[in-house]
Amino acid sequence: MKINTFIKKLLISLCIIGIVGCTKTQPINNTVNDTSNTEISENVIQKDANVTIHFLSTGNSDCIIIQSDKIVVVDAGDNDDETLIVNYLNDLNVDTIDYLVSTHPDSDHAGGLDAIVSNFNVTTCFTSNGSSDSKTYCDFINALSQKNLSPSVPIEGSSFNIGENTSIEFYNCKNTSKKSNNLSLITLLTCGNKKVVLMGDAPTEIENKYCYDIGDVDVLKVSHHGSLSATSNTFLSTVKPEYSIICTGENSYGHPKSIVVDRLQQYGTVYRTDLSGNILVTIKDDNIKIQTQNIETDLSNQTAVNESDETLYVGNINTKKYHLSSCAAVKKMKESNKLYSNDINDFAGYTKCKLCM
Repeated sequence: MKINTFIKKLLISLCIIGIVGCTKTQPINNTVNDTSNTEISENVIQKDANVTIHFLSTGNSDCIIIQSDKIVVVDAGDNDDETLIVNYLNDLNVDTIDYLVSTHPDSDHAGGLDAIVSNFNVTTCFTSNGSSDSKTYCDFINALSQKNLSPSVPIEGSSFNIGENTSIEFYNCKNTSKKSNNLSLITLLTCGNKKVVLMGDAPTEIENKYCYDIGDVDVLKVSHHGSLSATSNTFLSTVKPEYSIICTGENSYGHPKSIVVDRLQQYGTVYRTDLSGNILVTIKDDNIKIQTQNIETDLSNQTAVNESDETLYVGNINTKKYHLSSCAAVKKMKESNKLYSNDINDFAGYTKCKLCM
């Protein structure tokens, strides 16, 4: 760390010791999304994938899980998302979070952090270069304190290996703004030749400051739920995202703004958690696949699998059987249990249905 790291750690330690009597902040959320049945089990994930990024459908909030040799969690939704997030991680058989990242203190990003700390082993915790006296953030800091954990601010541009040829690095680490969104840590994931950037709620001025450091990306987690405060033409013309993901849900702000969606669509495909539910991005052998609750899209050839494909197969992630899409058993499956593909090789480890095949 840099020369003032000791001072930062000392201040953080003092903050942890002295936090009491904090007050609460609360945001709100464009389309109602029921997340009660959107968990995706680990069986969905190809076992030999380099990395899988889970964008959880937690409403107008962020919770992102990066699954490689190591587990990274970036933000943890709102306060009422704690059970959903903990159950999701349990379904993935996660017991240790190698890196827990709080991009900034807002409750729609920090709401479930305390529950993660309380329910899992956390090895390293990174936070933005700022603090908050909100109850949500205090609960998080107190949970860390109870486990004798101290958060730290990552060094600007620092890189951490999380898997073979896979790493994360951080930007906007030195910001001392009094505006919470301006503090947002930017997380850049590199897997082989592919790059994914998670922008937190960083506004235009922060995006434009770091866009040249970030460079071209394959996948962009859009800042601030598609708000007009970010995702400028200047930023997009530099990072040129081929695929964009907006974490959003029912809200009174009008997120995502149509002008932002239009800008993103000039560069590629846009996915939204309010429309698609949980979204999984898998990078394997420098190929990208995006899988949502209802559909899987092979991004290497832009071919979407749908119910009209003659060769469409549907797997049940619970029973680990696969069927023809016309099979009567498919209609009885919960949508959250279905895995769609027109490539039978995607169902390695599954058994075929004896009634339809």
